[in-house]
Amino acid sequence: MNCAEPVTQPPVEHQAEQKFRVHGLFRVPDLHNVEGVGSVDDLGSVELESAYFDTDDLRLTREGVTLRRRTGDDEGWHLKLPADLSTPDVRDEVRLPLTTGEDAAPDELAQIVRVIVRGSAVTRVSTLRTYRRRLRLHDAAGGAIADLVDDTVHVVGEDGTVTARFRELELEERAGGDALAVVAAALNSAGAVGGEFVAKVVRALGPAATSPPEIHVPRSLWHHDATGPGDPSRLALLVHAMRSADLTYRLDSEAASDALGRLADTADQLLDRISEPQEFIPADQVKALQAELSWLTGELKATAEPAGAPTRAPRALDSQRYLALHEALVSAVGAEHRWLTTV
Repeated sequence: MNCAEPVTQPPVEHQAEQKFRVHGLFRVPDLHNVEGVGSVDDLGSVELESAYFDTDDLRLTREGVTLRRRTGDDEGWHLKLPADLSTPDVRDEVRLPLTTGEDAAPDELAQIVRVIVRGSAVTRVSTLRTYRRRLRLHDAAGGAIADLVDDTVHVVGEDGTVTARFRELELEERAGGDALAVVAAALNSAGAVGGEFVAKVVRALGPAATSPPEIHVPRSLWHHDATGPGDPSRLALLVHAMRSADLTYRLDSEAASDALGRLADTADQLLDRISEPQEFIPADQVKALQAELSWLTGELKATAEPAGAPTRAPRALDSQRYLALHEALVSAVGAEHRWLTTV
């Protein structure tokens, strides 16, 4: 992982899917008579195995990010990230082909989530063996509108034994349309429990995987601007915005220029926020954060200037200095959260 230049290959795919929890004896209802569904094709059953990778504290999983190596059906390396904080069922996915015998995440994928992982090791944290049946739903004209995936999942321990089992359905959008809501309603009527997006690996890893992310933004503040002084959790919102812009920069080459602009603006706002009187950060840490944020804004703005050096921002974002700054900001957010919960 030697470069912070945005990833241009492989392409990013958008996925919209609904998940449903079902018991082991659940029977998928006949969907041929559902309004908007013209025909249903049974694509058969396959077996696949997925190894999931994360830090020891499950930092990626807690952020809603999954990094896996899959063999069998749909094989390859897959990195999935929430496309938007407010719509967790829509995710961006980046895929890479398998390399025989490889048991470490490819640099191309690790680079994208570098601001989350930073210096922590990323290793295998869970292995799932899935027995999958797939149905393809078509409209009256024969066009594919969705796939219904029926997965029976076995959680495999380090010694190869199965430690847990569960079953779930996924309704994966292909062309969309009103029929999807009707299909979802039919599944609900048959006893499937929907309305909640939980990745398989989260269910496999248990309570630790559902702990709050290190930059915790309450749901009530998801659409809060937090640009004015004194806003509760303003520091957390700004650091979260910086992380979001960083991920966009590394993920999407077409949006990289705008992402750099957002990074620079957010760093400026963070500098203003840190310059306000603090009750939860020691004075020496405030001074250090001010110095590092001033450095970062200078590097980012220099790239944006007509006569600026285009490599300054990539070099800054790839540096250990930048990662150390983000580590310090994460620590400051934790201090802010502890302070807000005690005042």
